Amino acid sequence: MTSKKMLLRSMMFVPANNSKFIEKALASAADALILDFEDAVPDEQKDEARTILKGYIDDRAFKGSTVFIRTNAMDSPELLRDIECGMHEDITGFMPPKITSRNDIVFFEKLLTQKENAHGIAAGHFKLAPLIETTGAVLNLSEILRGNTRLVALCFGGDDFLGDLHGTYGDPPVAHFTPRAMIAMAARSAGLIPIDTPYLYLHDIEGLKREKEQGFELGFGGALLISPRHIDIINKCFTPSKEEAERAQAITDAIKRQKNIRSGGGLCIMLGERMIGPPMQRRAEWITELIELVKAKEGN
Repeated sequence: MTSKKMLLRSMMFVPANNSKFIEKALASAADALILDFEDAVPDEQKDEARTILKGYIDDRAFKGSTVFIRTNAMDSPELLRDIECGMHEDITGFMPPKITSRNDIVFFEKLLTQKENAHGIAAGHFKLAPLIETTGAVLNLSEILRGNTRLVALCFGGDDFLGDLHGTYGDPPVAHFTPRAMIAMAARSAGLIPIDTPYLYLHDIEGLKREKEQGFELGFGGALLISPRHIDIINKCFTPSKEEAERAQAITDAIKRQKNIRSGGGLCIMLGERMIGPPMQRRAEWITELIELVKAKEGN
């Protein structure tokens, strides 16, 4: 599955050692689940978390869902165990934390290829949605993304980024704006889905809405989240509005009527008082594709 076929408006972290939370997450409207084996699971419970995951995999509980595993860090002795326990076709892929260089991506790509071969899983099945969480990683984005084969999304870990920067926690953090814009641009330039950082004020729904509406304007395709109460708001923020959908359809219809407009170039036409050219055509096509993905998920 390529990033164009994936709907990742809401990617919810779920502690992998908590069956109750996993059950609720599976029944939720989140587009993707991230089974967290890193920060959310104490060291003494990581083996238990992998046992819990194996039970769900054996029961085919994740079949038809989009599920990523957030692994422990590359230098952790837990990493290989995390990867091994996720070797099943019902697992979509992995979310490596604190990626800093292209070498990190190559390491995961080679490791997953070896594991796929060993387990008889189709080559390239497992996708990567790495976390960008440091200042160095943000400054190294173009090199990290060079020649990717498994990447489908690029995710911003804003809390760790602020810690690395020694920035302050404003509302919203001013220090987030530049890396958010850079991650969105880098991901889109590589054909990936940029995923915004979680909003950590669990009860501030208006603040959540403002930040994620801004994220959609910046080019993000979705956001990470840690609370199920944020799912509906985030899904709405990263879904084109009714007005946007109608505008996209009007643009598409107008271009179809104008036979001499060539895809990617050519003459411009007028829709009302506004000129339409190839850039607006491409956005209209993207909005239409996104709406179709939403309809397919929601069964409309």
